[in-house]
Amino acid sequence: MHIRDFIKAVESIEAANPGLQMLDVVKGLRKVAGIETDLTKRYLGELSDAHNLAADPSVISYVSKVIKHRLSQVGKEEGVVLTIDGSNVALAPMLLGLQAGLQSNFQGLYPLTLTENLVASLLHHIKNEQSSIPFGTRGFWDNISSPKIYTHEDLPSLATDAIITGGMDGFILGSEAASSNVREQSLSDLLKSYYSHQPDATGLNASPRLISQNRRKNFKQLVSFSLMKSQLVQALTVRRNLNESERKRLDDVVNEGFDKFVHVYASK
Repeated sequence: MHIRDFIKAVESIEAANPGLQMLDVVKGLRKVAGIETDLTKRYLGELSDAHNLAADPSVISYVSKVIKHRLSQVGKEEGVVLTIDGSNVALAPMLLGLQAGLQSNFQGLYPLTLTENLVASLLHHIKNEQSSIPFGTRGFWDNISSPKIYTHEDLPSLATDAIITGGMDGFILGSEAASSNVREQSLSDLLKSYYSHQPDATGLNASPRLISQNRRKNFKQLVSFSLMKSQLVQALTVRRNLNESERKRLDDVVNEGFDKFVHVYASK
């Protein structure tokens, strides 16, 4: 699964559904893939009013498979694409963040892209410390030139490296969509400009700002780490009744985990 194939599918859908705005296409893609939870309803509303996208059945089938994120018991991860810069991106959190920005829903930006996935992963790790890691499980593709199967190489976590990377992209693109003319573009044009840029000999200094190669730099400039951590702590605390020893362990995991998150995903 490669980002260029997903972009081609989006272009095909846009051609078959002329006149739709970027927000309409994003919601329609979510509807095709069945990406609707209590969390998305809370921040983005119901999908019942989303357009039923007209497209070739093979395109619809592909889109549904490539967007819907799944973790298997045998270490396979679906809903992930390989990008030109070599990163692995889960599409669902990227699209959710983009939709939050297009709807100017700043409250939903953090939970839809990162914090809720990190909360679920940290809680899972507390219960399964010997058989999991807090977050960031990485993987490898069966074939780089024609990637089909993405398999984990680490112990499992619910917030995998691809989920976090997709969440960061969703946070960045959503932030841009909420405060710039990004929403005037087509979705395929936005994804091409963000994921398909290849720097020339002059390097990134001469490249556009909003590209995937600048992910860490842009994320650091846009995110409030203090707000993100406070949301993590609040969400974890209300998720379960904690005794004193569990609360202490939870505090340790959150502090250690958040410091590691910043170091791994937001430092140079």
